[in-house]
Amino acid sequence: MQRKINLSIKDIRDSFGGDRKKPYYLFIEYGSKNFVFSNKDKANRFLTKFKNEATSIFLEMGNHLSFLYTVNINLANIQNHSNYIKNSNGLDSISKRFSFVLTNKYQDISIGREVNNFYFELDSQYIYYRDFLSKNNRSNFLLNQIRIKMKQIRRLRRDLDLLLNDANGVNELSDIEALSIQYKTKMSIA
Repeated sequence: MQRKINLSIKDIRDSFGGDRKKPYYLFIEYGSKNFVFSNKDKANRFLTKFKNEATSIFLEMGNHLSFLYTVNINLANIQNHSNYIKNSNGLDSISKRFSFVLTNKYQDISIGREVNNFYFELDSQYIYYRDFLSKNNRSNFLLNQIRIKMKQIRRLRRDLDLLLNDANGVNELSDIEALSIQYKTKMSIA
């Protein structure tokens, strides 16, 4: 059975017996954008879709880890030791976070921040290897593979951004509108 990222919507009215007649608002922060739902059913439908899509994007990004480990080991004989250690440590740290996000059931996680950190580490590794291999003419095939992988990882990042832009029932708020609404529930994506 495939693991999915554990995200949930928590309503403070369930815990503290708040007024159910007031409108339901699920507030989502994603970078500098603010979104709001006015209906709990739409929020739950969006969360289910977002969980499935974010999990598949996150797993696809995880496939890049093994490729980067292989590249780092294969280039150990021509790169200096400090860069090898730095790249290995960066890959180790994001692989631990990758496992934590997929196996976590008890702590709240900010999935947007996790995916962004994961993406930026992978992208910086690809940029390093692209620049390193462009100076080395021996590995032209590997250089082309890395360029293709860079495009794939950037496409995945755009796919995550499109999850909120194409969502049904999500209304984007301006900063002034966001301050005027008193939210019952808040889900922090990034």
